[in-house]
Amino acid sequence: DGKSLVHESAIAADHAFLQAIEIANDKGWIHGELVGLGAVIVAWQCQEDPNLITNWWDRCRVRRKPVQMGISYEELLAGLQFCPSFFQDSESEIDVDSIMRMSPVTGERYEQLWWFLNNGK
Repeated sequence: DGKSLVHESAIAADHAFLQAIEIANDKGWIHGELVGLGAVIVAWQCQEDPNLITNWWDRCRVRRKPVQMGISYEELLAGLQFCPSFFQDSESEIDVDSIMRMSPVTGERYEQLWWFLNNGK
């Protein structure tokens, strides 16, 4: 999970991502798969060999691609766009020091991430 990454802004982002994408879409997915997807996204953002994690999921036959999990392009984008405000919400006292908050994946970077998650190695 995200705790295996060394980037100072990677810790705890995988579980917070699960909450953010589910809230943003008012929809739930399989907990472990979604946390795993969050870990891959964080590794990709931190440039810390996301293929290491995807290889683990492949070896264990865990679905890891958004399309396999039933997550659409729009749903993932909505979740990632919601991350910055969700990860720092003074009203609910959430303050996650995360790459997903400080460096949101939008625009061309989102296109690259979507391709990587569904096609890349």
